[in-house]
Amino acid sequence: MQYYTLVTLFLVSPLLAAPQDELLVIEQLIETTKKNLDTQQELLKMTLEFNQAREAFISDPESSRLATTLVKRAMRLRSHLEKEHLIHLFSSEFLEELAFYDRVGRQYLDSPHPNIY
Repeated sequence: MQYYTLVTLFLVSPLLAAPQDELLVIEQLIETTKKNLDTQQELLKMTLEFNQAREAFISDPESSRLATTLVKRAMRLRSHLEKEHLIHLFSSEFLEELAFYDRVGRQYLDSPHPNIY
């Protein structure tokens, strides 16, 4: 009788373990989905801030404060896209615009220029 119980337990135990493994996989999937959603919401917020900064600068292109804000937001957005490996999702025109502002930022914001602020 003990042998039969041991064999039955051996044959059934993988079946008993499977739901736990599947539950773990589903929990990990949910956690990853939550992280992805947080990343995407942050990306949306950053893109909206960039667009607002662009519109503000277009309305007053002589403002160095608005130019600085635009450049900083573009740099932050581009950095976030690269860090999260999302560059491939965006149009080349948008990425070129971000790259332009990124170059401007690296040239002017990383070095002391009294007129930029």
